[in-house]
Amino acid sequence: MTVCGRISHMHSESSEGGSPYCVITVTTDESPPKAIAFLVESRLYHALLPEDAVRIVYVPVSKTILHLRTDTYSYSLRREESA
Repeated sequence: MTVCGRISHMHSESSEGGSPYCVITVTTDESPPKAIAFLVESRLYHALLPEDAVRIVYVPVSKTILHLRTDTYSYSLRREESA
């Protein structure tokens, strides 16, 4: 599924000894607007800013982002190659 919108909320939390989890919420440009929360990698989270306009291709059931683009940044989920 593909959506366009803006990042409306960002937060991260970490537990003792664990790696932090990062969440971005995108409010879509559709009418009526819909808020969709995504659990994202730290490197993606730190590359974004609140209110960034985004275009996202994602898997609806798992809310896995396959591709995200802003005016200045592009992210793609890449599978690690087997040795």
